[in-house]
Amino acid sequence: MQSHWRKTPSSATRGMTLVEVMIALLVFTLVMLGAISTNLMVKRTALDARMELRAASLADKKFEELRSVRNSTLTQLLADPSFLQSVDPASDDKRTTDRQPITVVLKETGNPTDALRQFEVTCTWKIGQNPRSLTVKTEHFKDGLSTRGP
Repeated sequence: MQSHWRKTPSSATRGMTLVEVMIALLVFTLVMLGAISTNLMVKRTALDARMELRAASLADKKFEELRSVRNSTLTQLLADPSFLQSVDPASDDKRTTDRQPITVVLKETGNPTDALRQFEVTCTWKIGQNPRSLTVKTEHFKDGLSTRGP
């Protein structure tokens, strides 16, 4: 006599259950979200570094302009508003994302009658909604500039 009962397949041959597939998809999704957020954080940090480098370069350029001026004509130059505040336009390079403009402001922090005149250059820009700035101070002697760090 033949039995009508089927043999149950072993666990090695029956495949994955729906619960196992859902757990595997959940784990895969969590790993991918972690990779995407890490990638975004790295891009944001790189953009911030590029913008800060651009700002430092603009501050250095402003100091070079000061250095090229004789002390006797410095007072006339400091009366010009376009020299005291300028806006570096956004980058024209289509390959980069650092197209935000940077505002460069020069102000005298010391007494203008002293032999040693003190200046400060502040560069400001935005990344998204977050404002950023870089401030560098310098001293102007009669024979040139001496730069101090932030």
